[in-house]
Amino acid sequence: MKDKLAHKSHESYAAYESHVAHKSHKPHKSYVVSLLFFLLQLSTFNFQLFTLLSCSEAERLNDSFPAYFVFRGTNTVPQLNAAMGGLGEFCTIQDQGATLLFANMGGSTPVNKTAVEGYQGFRLGRSGGLIVGQPTLMSDTPGVVCYDLLCPDCYEDGLNRFLQLTSSGMVTCKGCQRTYNLNNLGILEKGEAGKRSRLFRYKCSHRSYTLYIDNR
Repeated sequence: MKDKLAHKSHESYAAYESHVAHKSHKPHKSYVVSLLFFLLQLSTFNFQLFTLLSCSEAERLNDSFPAYFVFRGTNTVPQLNAAMGGLGEFCTIQDQGATLLFANMGGSTPVNKTAVEGYQGFRLGRSGGLIVGQPTLMSDTPGVVCYDLLCPDCYEDGLNRFLQLTSSGMVTCKGCQRTYNLNNLGILEKGEAGKRSRLFRYKCSHRSYTLYIDNR
């Protein structure tokens, strides 16, 4: 009789343990909701932190020179329209006195400066030349970017030499023979390392067929 009671007691305890274990695998609904809310807040924080770091990195890469240029109707100039609409496409912009010259590997289009609103206040980089387009490898600032058309290393040596567009999103200085990659932060791709390892870069955006370059 004693053994039978002990056996029954053991069975009851085992059943109780099984019941507790089963309940422990079913978290309370309020706990699940709290956990999901916490994870949502954490993911939001991580996204905001990533955005902040990306913006900080972009600001670090931008140069301090107060370049300024606004052009409305980017779709009216073939070279500029291509640069605004296609990855790996770039267009140079040069101040040639009475006109602005937009050019790429396929040709060029002159535009009378007086037909461009606010042209009196424009500063097209350090010496009247810019490069704009949409790179394929940019991760810090997706969209349109703007570089100075001057060779940065020659500029540091007191020489103003414009770069020339070549194939595959590269620009080359005929003076020092250095090549820079427009698709990858404007870094030096080929040639002897000098005083600068990348192109001068300015803040830039494009919306509603208007190009905004404002580094002031």
